[in-house]
Amino acid sequence: MRSSPALLFALVASAVLSTVPAQSLSGHVQTPTGSPLSGITVLFSNGGGSATTDASGNFTKTGLTNRTYATVDFMSPTGTSAAVELVNVRVNGATSIGTVVMQPGATITGTVLAPPGFTAVGGNMNVYDTAGLKRFTPNDAILPGGTFSIVVPLGFNRVRAVPPVGSGLMPFDWTLTSVTGPVNVGTVTLERGYPLSATVVDAVSGLPLPGVKLKATNALTGQLYAQLVDVTDVFGGVTLSLPGFVVVDIDLTPTSTDPHMPTQVFGVISLPHPTAFGLIGIKSALFVSGNVLGPGGPVASADMDFYDAANHKLFTPKDNTNAAGVFSVRLPAGTYRVTTQPAPATGLTCGEIPSVTITANGNIGTINVQSGVLLSGHLLGPAGAEANGELRAFHPVTGQQLILAGNHTDATGAFATVLPAGTWNIVADAVQGSTGATTTFANFSIAGPLVHDFTLPSKSVVVNVTSFTTLTVAQGTPLPISLFVENLTSAPLPTLLEVLIQYQSGAETPLFPPIPIGIVQQIPVSLGPVYALVPPIPAGELDQPIRYMFRFRSPATGLVIDQAYTTFLVH
Repeated sequence: MRSSPALLFALVASAVLSTVPAQSLSGHVQTPTGSPLSGITVLFSNGGGSATTDASGNFTKTGLTNRTYATVDFMSPTGTSAAVELVNVRVNGATSIGTVVMQPGATITGTVLAPPGFTAVGGNMNVYDTAGLKRFTPNDAILPGGTFSIVVPLGFNRVRAVPPVGSGLMPFDWTLTSVTGPVNVGTVTLERGYPLSATVVDAVSGLPLPGVKLKATNALTGQLYAQLVDVTDVFGGVTLSLPGFVVVDIDLTPTSTDPHMPTQVFGVISLPHPTAFGLIGIKSALFVSGNVLGPGGPVASADMDFYDAANHKLFTPKDNTNAAGVFSVRLPAGTYRVTTQPAPATGLTCGEIPSVTITANGNIGTINVQSGVLLSGHLLGPAGAEANGELRAFHPVTGQQLILAGNHTDATGAFATVLPAGTWNIVADAVQGSTGATTTFANFSIAGPLVHDFTLPSKSVVVNVTSFTTLTVAQGTPLPISLFVENLTSAPLPTLLEVLIQYQSGAETPLFPPIPIGIVQQIPVSLGPVYALVPPIPAGELDQPIRYMFRFRSPATGLVIDQAYTTFLVH
């Protein structure tokens, strides 16, 4: 009997096909400690279907094709493990991806609403780690009613509500520093946002600076406004979304390898319509490092400050020393005073390099700090604890001021600072507007750890000056301020009023000759807001904090009775 050629071909083809490995993907899913995870859903893109891990944490998905799958997702139906996504997974015959580790997770829930006429439905939730990298959170849509439910790894998570594209709403962030289990973040209503555009350029050449990250913070409340786009483009341009009628402070940070200075712009007013802020110039900078050394070796987490020849403190974010006592910052070429403030808990005094000239990238050497003694206690005034007060220490003979850390009081008036053992003149200042008078405690001796409360007597006159916040104004623009004055004594008090501009160097520019003013007793007087004259500001003081100060003196002795100021900048 002769075989049919067609039948023979079919038999051969069948035999060949039976030897080709099945197109499949297998793997093992476990916890960081090696425990298998059962019931994990494994979802394939490109129509590849899904699989489920067994009791041993293993899975095999058959029926696939030899190709690259854009994503393979691993999700916990119970929400006890954070999802994992693998990208560009190549299947070629029977393929194994090995072991997939899923971190312990927790469910974050909440509700995102919108103002009347807007909707948050159709938006989604994003989650970021400490480095700002976006986590994988499937099923993260904002559902009808504004509810959401996502699974995140335990630990730090920044959770962002992202409004629908084109909605005109602003995103909102929750910062969850330590997630240990399920969290309901509550309800938030997204704000209407208005575009504020700016262009960041080199301060000298005017060339655009791409990659600069902007952070906008409400100057009154400290609220950070989340942004969908917060980095300048190739033309140096960026457009922020901000609420209308708010005042914001903006931090600008170039990329870590960009030789330009981090910069701050204070008191930017956002209006309920598109606003063009214009150019923001950033100075070029050099990369500068050094180290802090104590008797026991490198000093970690010491705060570093840098002051130029005019005593302007430079903005140097992330300037604390690392575990090896090393700091690294960016500074313009110039001459600086460098100070270091170890945490008071270290028992170390502060230190400084009085003057160092920087002309190139490099290391400025070692700052040595010594063991000191802890002085702690409270600052008290006529009304009780003096919050936000300050202690300063001076050498009783030379008058040289010590550098201190921890010398500002908390809400209870408490302080804890480290000084060298010895005798010092301690000057205690209450916050301006307080009834506690600045007082010098002369020849104050400290030989070992000491707990001591400093008590301030009452002022005769209380003065306070405020503005909306630290505003940035144009040259020649009046400054909105409010003035409060009260004579606390039982009789009218003659005074001389000085109105002046004070720069960080200590230089002052009087705006008027001293004005004789008699202050009626025990009648609080408030004036403002009024728009106060601002004289022409020298070029070297532009974009630097300046004080608008009111000072009352005694006509008889010339001594200062009280003074207060508000801070502003001229751009």
